[in-house]
Amino acid sequence: MSELNDHKYVDHVTMNMTDEGVARSFYDATLAELGLTASVDPFGRVEYLKDGHGEFGFYARAPRAFFEQPHVAFAAPDRAAVDAFFRVALDHGAVSMDAPHERPEFGYYSAYVQDPDGHVIEVGVRLEPGQ
Repeated sequence: MSELNDHKYVDHVTMNMTDEGVARSFYDATLAELGLTASVDPFGRVEYLKDGHGEFGFYARAPRAFFEQPHVAFAAPDRAAVDAFFRVALDHGAVSMDAPHERPEFGYYSAYVQDPDGHVIEVGVRLEPGQ
């Protein structure tokens, strides 16, 4: 199992829920069994944290912005990989939702695309403190 953790490639997953109360009741109880605790970020995303890291969360309203849509975010090793992923994704049928750029509000450099089936994919790299 430690080998998998050393090679993390999914940064986070975001979903949308229709009823925040039901979702909170379910995920607060079940994910507590895995050592995760609930928090709400400044954008209203309920996220579940372990050791200060929140890799799963949800919005409890219809998405108003691209980042609120259900999506999986893949971890990139650096900005060049984010840029390359974005170019190759577009060359292979993806649709741009938001080109690569810094998102200091999230501490992230990332891009969003819709894959050929319409699923939202983000790829990004965490910004170093002070960037």
